[in-house]
Amino acid sequence: MKVVISARASRDMIDIGRKIAQDNPVRALSFMNELEVACQGLGAMPESYEIIGQQHGNDVRRRIHGNYLIVYETWRGQVDIMRVFHGSRDYRKILFPSSD
Repeated sequence: MKVVISARASRDMIDIGRKIAQDNPVRALSFMNELEVACQGLGAMPESYEIIGQQHGNDVRRRIHGNYLIVYETWRGQVDIMRVFHGSRDYRKILFPSSD
């Protein structure tokens, strides 16, 4: 299945890389590569990961990679990566603000 990384998720990954680079620039590059591989890997088995909610009638799922969450949905035969952020953040509040 085709994997599409949203502009927002791309910005998330860049921000993560910048944060890591403050302490370890080499690790920042390797971790950014790991995130990209993890995102692209969702195309093989996108329904393997936990459903965390619904948005626009689609299941929203998360894949955990280290301390980070890769949040995505599948529709129209593709995997759409919505966000990537640290697992300590309140993902429900970020992704589903109107459900409070």
